[in-house]
Amino acid sequence: FGLRVMMVDYRLPPESPLTHAYEDFLSVFRALGIPKKIVFFGHGSGGNVALSTLMRLRSLGTYMPAATVLVSPTLDLTRAFPPQKKEEGEDPSLSLDDIDRQAAMALGQLGEKKNEGGTEEE
Repeated sequence: FGLRVMMVDYRLPPESPLTHAYEDFLSVFRALGIPKKIVFFGHGSGGNVALSTLMRLRSLGTYMPAATVLVSPTLDLTRAFPPQKKEEGEDPSLSLDDIDRQAAMALGQLGEKKNEGGTEEE
């Protein structure tokens, strides 16, 4: 197919704020400069970064990638949206514990525990 693949090594929580990941991803996309040949792919929290970058590009009114693929994206870090309250095991690649761990890292709250409603427990 003659395709090239690039993986963005963006800064990650908890060492850096989540906004740094968005900035890094956006910088790489702009540096490539050929949107009709670019496809974003994101899995788990990478899906969050890819979608957030798309939303930022749209708000800036700039060019967009040709396509985007999101696999089990971690979009609702609070797990307040009803589909994320389904039974464990419904998503073969991302567990509810994974979502909670990613949320804790993104929000800088490693070590704090969340209850069923997504609120913090003491």
